[in-house]
Amino acid sequence: MFFDKAYINFHQLAAFGKRDIGYVTRQKDNSIYTSIEEFELPADVPGILKDERIEVTCKHNKEARTLQVRRVAVFSEKY
Repeated sequence: MFFDKAYINFHQLAAFGKRDIGYVTRQKDNSIYTSIEEFELPADVPGILKDERIEVTCKHNKEARTLQVRRVAVFSEKY
């Protein structure tokens, strides 16, 4: 199952990950993350700038947690 909720709720995203539910969302401009692994870019798919696994630190009820997610950066003249 895939869907786009267009907001960031790390607690909910972590729950989705545990249930193997895929999701797409935009990254906030002020997001702080650490790159863990970069994947090779496909030559036949234009516009992909970066494909990597990242670790994001987030706070939920004043408790800091980390979440590993896949980050794909794309170029679009439209946006």
